[in-house]
Amino acid sequence: MPGSLIVSDAGAEYTALRKTGYQHAPLALRGDPDAAEAWVPLVHLIIGNLKAWLDGTFHGVREQHLPAYLNEFMFRFNRRFERALSFRSLLGIGSHQEGPTYEEG
Repeated sequence: MPGSLIVSDAGAEYTALRKTGYQHAPLALRGDPDAAEAWVPLVHLIIGNLKAWLDGTFHGVREQHLPAYLNEFMFRFNRRFERALSFRSLLGIGSHQEGPTYEEG
């Protein structure tokens, strides 16, 4: 919502936020892992796990399939402590949905 405060890193991709009506508080965290951990805890762990999972499972990722891979990773990550519940959830989701074709994916 315009007027909202957005706290992000000091990346150049965020320079247009003020022009679109948002407040922007950039934090230059590059090179300071303690500061990064304070603002975005576990981000390095999650990104490292994602990269290892993508490389180890799929041995590379095509851009067209990246959203599906990220959805699967987040599904697994959010249920990592409840293995039985995640399996039941997956079965329930799969039984109520028609699978996409390769052309759609």
